[in-house]
Formats: sequence, structure tokens, C-alpha cells
Amino acid sequence: MPAPAAPFPPDAVPDELLRTLLDVLPTAVQLWRPLYALAGGELVDFSLEYLNPAGQQQRRLPGRTLLSFFAPLQAPVILARCRQAFETNTAAHHDFADPAAGADRRCQLVARRSGPLLVVSLTSHAARPDPRGELAGSAVAEVELGELRRAFEQAPVGFAVLRGPRYVIELANPTVCTMWGRSQAQALHTPLFELLPEVAGQGFEELMDGVLATGVPFVAHELPSFIDRQGRRQTVYWSFVYHPLREADGRITGIIMVATDVSEPVEARRQVQHLNDALAATNEELRVANEEGLANYAELRESQQQLLILAQELEARVQDRTAQLLAARTGAEQQRTRLERLFMAAPAAICILSGPELVYELVNPGYQELFAGRELLGRRLAEAFPELAGHDVLHTFRRVYETGRTNREENLLIPFLNPTSGQLQDRYFNFIQQARFDEHGCIDGVVVFGYEVTEQVEARQEIEQQRQVLHSLFMEAPIPIVILAGPEMVYQLVNPAYQQLFPGRELLGKALMDALPELADSPIPALLRQVYGTGTTATAQELPVRLARHHGGPLENIYWTFTCQARRDAHGAVDGVLIFAHDMTDQVRARQGVLESEEKARRPGHRQQRAGPGQHPANAHQRGPGYLRLHRLTRPESAHHQHRRAA
Repeated sequence: MPAPAAPFPPDAVPDELLRTLLDVLPTAVQLWRPLYALAGGELVDFSLEYLNPAGQQQRRLPGRTLLSFFAPLQAPVILARCRQAFETNTAAHHDFADPAAGADRRCQLVARRSGPLLVVSLTSHAARPDPRGELAGSAVAEVELGELRRAFEQAPVGFAVLRGPRYVIELANPTVCTMWGRSQAQALHTPLFELLPEVAGQGFEELMDGVLATGVPFVAHELPSFIDRQGRRQTVYWSFVYHPLREADGRITGIIMVATDVSEPVEARRQVQHLNDALAATNEELRVANEEGLANYAELRESQQQLLILAQELEARVQDRTAQLLAARTGAEQQRTRLERLFMAAPAAICILSGPELVYELVNPGYQELFAGRELLGRRLAEAFPELAGHDVLHTFRRVYETGRTNREENLLIPFLNPTSGQLQDRYFNFIQQARFDEHGCIDGVVVFGYEVTEQVEARQEIEQQRQVLHSLFMEAPIPIVILAGPEMVYQLVNPAYQQLFPGRELLGKALMDALPELADSPIPALLRQVYGTGTTATAQELPVRLARHHGGPLENIYWTFTCQARRDAHGAVDGVLIFAHDMTDQVRARQGVLESEEKARRPGHRQQRAGPGQHPANAHQRGPGYLRLHRLTRPESAHHQHRRAA
């Protein structure tokens, strides 16, 4: 068993002994102090407080923060381990390849919290050969790479690796993409200032160029800039570090960026400072008033008392007014946020154009989708859509802005340039233009709510064209055709061939029983009601009906062969009946004459003619019009025959 550790000698000073021990230890020992985004905020890094001689010899030019102390691709994992050790007050271990110690060297890191500091020891050792060979080594590397990737993806601060003088984004974790307001797919392999064009010209290029040229890291705290996020331009405050990315030969080929968005605490602090300044100014006014009252104390004691009371009232009013302003500002901000969220989530196309130049201030996704591929936000209406020059829609915008009167347009034809074909394309819109007023009641913009109705308008136009074609076909058809509308069977369409059957009788626009009252005793009304009520098709062959062809003329037997078919509306409901008719009177009478001649021939004194196959006189008598009518009315027609007749 090893001997127990001897106690400190009574004449030795522990602090001096500890310093001497740290100086002679061959192991690198570091003391790190945590860095937070703001006081009481999130732990984002550690600053180096102490490095013993062994550690100084191991790393010639160490960084002053943990993220800059280690290699760029190892720093996130090591930061995660150290943060866990500090926050949980437990020991953390991590073994990693250390390029600073040599290509065949590895480092064993052990970290543990000691009061307000984190103690870290680094032991360098030769990489042990793996008896399992290269395959096992690659598996270990894969595990390390997986740990590195998880730490990189889950880091609470934004990490990005920028390559070359164009600062092409080689790596970007989800946190930094969220801060940029872009997706990882948009960010990777894209130059930074092409991904964020609005950031160009704000001084970041010069800072990065300086780090790339000198190799000196740059640290910024609460640096303001503006950036486009969530469809609008925002002022954002950043705390970040630009650290040079060095190759194995020492060349600087890029920049490692570590950033946090500190906008919320900065804005909160600014608001608190603004309120404190206002309160201080008020207090200063009160102090001056009190001093003037005290100077005249002997003469104006009663006035001094009144001034004190007045000062108290004034302070109470100031506090009350401050509270009211805060409540009003909070309410206005909440209302603005709700309204903006409503606009952005609305299914309609909504935009806000500001100023007399009609500049796009807000564009919701529904509006942007109507004009995919066009950059709208921040541009003038005439600049975004140059093809609208001279169109009436531009005049309506200016009229609403100048007069404040709301304008409504329905099915307005507006030709827009098709970005794919490069040709003007007719599009139809329904929209409302309303003036927007500022807090003084002056017009400062125009709000637009709209829908594109191109498909509906073109569908209606096509339906109208089809209706016209169908109407022409019906009116030019050589066979009699009518359309009876509604349950009252009102003549809606009467083609000339049908009207010729009843010359001089007024049919169009009249109900069937008003136009042809003699049909009351016929089966026609019941047949039509059956077709209208069930939607089935009915046919009749040589049906005899007593009708007057002329108004006031005599009734006569007219034989009809017709088809009655239900007409349906856009929702599939029956709204009328179509009738395709033939006047078979001449054919039936001719056949009746033939039958009478045959009947006479069979009487005594006449020589009976030999009946041919299928022409027996009895059969011919049985298949007269009455039988045929009953047969056609009672026997349902097959779907196949209905289809052929409709065709």
C-alpha cells in the first residue's frame, strides 16, 4: 500500500508551497473565470486567469478565452465539458487529439470547479497504437466527430466558420442561423455578405479584413446593427468574437465567429436608463424648486409649504404619467405585435405601403407568394412593378393616399410580367385599398387586402363561352328542343324548330301549363314532375297528345316521340328539364292508313294477301301507337340505351 500523504510542515506556508508546486509540475494547469452574456445571463465562455509554466511551454501563443485557446473544431466540445463541470460542480474528463502538442500526441483534460474559478489540467501523452487496426481507429474518430458535431449543433451560442476573403460560410450551427434569420441550407457554402446583403456597409467587412490580415482576434460587446429577420428590418445588438482560423503551417485562411444576440437585455437596459433619466430630470426640477423655496424661507414660509405640497403632487403626477406612458407603450407594442402576427398569418394577401412614394413597409407571405421571385420589401411600388406604368391601379393607390377614401376593386385585370416566360400575363384581382393614418390623423401609407381570382374569372369566362356555344347549338339544331326551368316548368329556351310546331303561340318565359293548358289531361305533366323529382331520364315513342297548334285553334291528335332529361346546376341539384322532341303525326297517320287498307283486304270479297315473316295482320294491329306508348312509358330504359341516346 502507498504511504499516507504527509501533512504540511509547520514552518511551510501553504500558498508558497502551492505556487512552487504549480511551477515545477510537468502538467499544464489553468485557472478559468466564467464569462456571461450579461450579468446573471448565460455562460458563453471562460477567460484565462492563470497558466503555469508547463502550460506556457506547451502553448506558445495561447488565446485569452477558452474558445480561442483550443483548436477551432475542438473548442465547442471542450467548452461544453467545462461548462458542465462548472455548473454541476462535478469533474469532467475529455481526451482529444491536440495539434498544438504534435501530430501523434493527445491530451487528457480534467476540469473541476473551485469557488468562482474552474481548474483545468492538461496532460499530453503519445497516442497509443490500437491493436484493432485502422478500422477501430476510424470508429473512435467517428465517435469523437459525433460528439463534436452534437456539441456544435447544441451550443447555446452562435458558431460559424468563414473561409477566404469572401467569407464563405463553411460551418454554421442552428443558433447562429436563427440569429441571422436564415436556414442552414441557405447559409452553408454561401458568402456571408451575399446571405446577409443588408449587413454589408455596416463596418463588419473592415473588422473581418483586419482579423484576416493581422491574425489578432476582435471582441465586440453589444455592437448594434440592423438585419432583415421575419420579413422586416430589425436593430440587433451583438456580442461576438472574430478569431483567426490558422492552417497547420500557420497561414490564416478564415475566421471563427462566436456570437450571441443581446438585443433584449440591451433594449431593456436602454428603456430603464431612459426612465431613470426622465426621473432624474424631474427630480432635478424639484430640487431647483426646493432650493428657491428655501432661499426665501424666512419671508415665504407659507409659500414654502405650498411648494412642498406642489412638489409632492408633481412627483406623484410624474410617476403616474410615467406609469401611464409605460402601460400605453406596452399596450401599443402588444397590439402592434398581435396585428403584425395576424397580418403575417392571414390567408389573404396583405401589404403596407408607406409614404407618398408608396414604399413596401410590410409584406405578408400570402402577398409575397403572389409575386414569387420579386424583391418587394423596402422598394417603391413603381420600382417593384415597372410594367404597371400608366395602369389605372397606380392611380387608385395615389388617389387613396391623397384623399383617404377607401377603394374597392373586383375582378380587376392587371397585366404582370411573368418571371419565367418574360411575357406579360393577364391576372385578375379583388382587393381593398385603405389609407393608414398616423397618431396625428395624417395619412402616412396605404394598406392593401387582396386575393387573386384569375382562375375563377377565367373559369366563368370559359363557362360563358360554353354556354354560348351550347345555346347556339340548341338554337340551330334541326330537331325541336326546349329547356323548362324550375318546378313550375317555365320555358327558358325554345329553339326555332320547336316554335314552328306551335306557330303564333307565345311560349318563352311562360310556365308550361300556362302556355299549353290543354296538356292538363295528358300524362306529360306527371312525366315531367317525375323527371324533375328523381333526376332520371324518360322517353316516349309516338305518344298521342291533343294540342292546338295555333292560338285558339282546334285540338288535334299530335303524336310525339321525345326524351326528357334532368338539367343540373353547378352543385348537382336538378333545376330544370331538357326536352328533345319529334312530331311523328304524319308517320303514324300513314301507318294507320296502311293498317286500315290491310283490314279492308281481310274482309269477305277481298283476297287475303299472304303475310310475310313478322307481318301477320294480327301482329300489326297489336303494335299500333297505343301499345307502343304504354310499352315505352312503363318499361324502364337501360343505362346503355340512355347513354347512346344522349350521345
